[in-house]
Amino acid sequence: MLKYLTTTFLTFLAKVSAIALVGILVFSVIPTNSYETQLIQSLSSIQKARGVVVKLVSQNPAIGSSCSAVVISANKALTAAHCINIPQLAIKYDDGRVFPVLAVLPDIMGRDVATLFVPHLDGPFALTTASPVKPNELVYAVGYPYGIGNILTIGQFQFRVTNPEDGQKYLISTVMVGPGNSGGALFVVRDGIPLLVGITVAYAGSPHLAVAVELP
Repeated sequence: MLKYLTTTFLTFLAKVSAIALVGILVFSVIPTNSYETQLIQSLSSIQKARGVVVKLVSQNPAIGSSCSAVVISANKALTAAHCINIPQLAIKYDDGRVFPVLAVLPDIMGRDVATLFVPHLDGPFALTTASPVKPNELVYAVGYPYGIGNILTIGQFQFRVTNPEDGQKYLISTVMVGPGNSGGALFVVRDGIPLLVGITVAYAGSPHLAVAVELP
């Protein structure tokens, strides 16, 4: 489950996203030595962070909808608020273990983020940072697109944008995402440490631009 942004927001985003689309081409076709070095240095670190992203499912096997979630402590995880409509929510690890969600707390700022209360979750746990992500910084999205697996995609952060419809602010990046990525993680790697900077909530454009709510 992943929202596609409304026509009004897409029209607005199109006016400011030309540099992002150029960034996709530059990054994917002619990467600089600097980015190659960053990528090589960060890959081993970000692979370890994939374990903090889990699948958000229904306890009822007949309900096929799924999202992603990010484990932040032994009893809490974050996801996209629009994912909590899945009935009988549960966290599912790749080894098959399932942990029922006992309670859900919507974001007090009204953002598309929710906190899930789930006892006895396993580490590792996601680390956050107070230092904002910077334009052209490498970012890494982890989630369960189409519900098929814990997938890592890589791109660049481009800019922050405010949706004129609701005043909410979002991070726009060139990482590829798809349905099921909602609630998943957007990371940066600094000093070899993966840091959670956003929760994926939507996509826009073609090729897709990932849209995330910035944390904290």
